[in-house]
Amino acid sequence: MGLVADRSGRIARAVVGAGLLWLILAEGAAGGLLGVASVAAAAAAAVALATPRRRGRRPLAAARLAAFFLARSLLGALDVGYRALHPRMPLQPAWLHHPLRLPGGEPRVLLIAAVSLMPGALAVDLDGDTLIVHAILPQAGAELQALEARVARVYGTVAGADC
Repeated sequence: MGLVADRSGRIARAVVGAGLLWLILAEGAAGGLLGVASVAAAAAAAVALATPRRRGRRPLAAARLAAFFLARSLLGALDVGYRALHPRMPLQPAWLHHPLRLPGGEPRVLLIAAVSLMPGALAVDLDGDTLIVHAILPQAGAELQALEARVARVYGTVAGADC
């Protein structure tokens, strides 16, 4: 019963997510048969391609990660704006090679997505267990380590000694 309920829940979440995405992209138009077919195909692909979860998430750690991300994003955006408008543009672009300690799957996907959304950093490549990031400051490596540690807490895994 648990396996069937879990699969049904995943299918329902995929259909709802694909349906909401369709409505956003179609500006509220249901789209008739094309809309139904598109939502069904997207939901089927999402369920088929989803990796199974190994561990549960920790809601409190997820809330802390969200707060950390929002605060760092705001401060980072202000810093990037300052540097872009500064007459000398004090930038020190750097390629960071960050060895990942998170397990594959959802934890790494979340980390990579979060890195790419942080101002001044862009996840460029994943070479085995090394994440390659382009940053406007070499000190972004410390922020990347802190972000990885917080993602590890959400999934109850260990990513370095500071978790």
